[in-house]
Amino acid sequence: MSEGANTAAINAEVLRLACEESARLKDLLEQEFSALRSQSLDEFERLQPLKNDIFAKLSGYVQVLDKSREGPNPEEILHAPLWEVFKARMAESRDAHLRNDILIRSKLEAINSTLRLLQNSGRAASVQLYDRLGRLGGPMRGRGYTDV
Repeated sequence: MSEGANTAAINAEVLRLACEESARLKDLLEQEFSALRSQSLDEFERLQPLKNDIFAKLSGYVQVLDKSREGPNPEEILHAPLWEVFKARMAESRDAHLRNDILIRSKLEAINSTLRLLQNSGRAASVQLYDRLGRLGGPMRGRGYTDV
């Protein structure tokens, strides 16, 4: 077997493995979303090391594929049918990750709002009014509409 054929076989195997891992990542991100929606933090935390392992494997596969692009046929990987599958799965995983990030951020904002409300509930409520330009201001300064 020539060196070029050997490299092509290695690239095909690495690309196959990368596709398998990208499918695992997509499934794991769906599990993560379910855990976040049900507020199961134990399940969410259990998934994090698995996700990190998948990222480590994917990183290694991408490094191998990048190195093979320095060989005699640098465009060979880009024309492989599995390359398109890999790219599509990674794009789906990116979208799923962004969706999970938005959910996490919205839950954190809700928690922070609740904490602020609870912290301020013991204090005297301060009235916040809008000025003529629609900006939120503090208590009215100057003459108010009741000061005639």
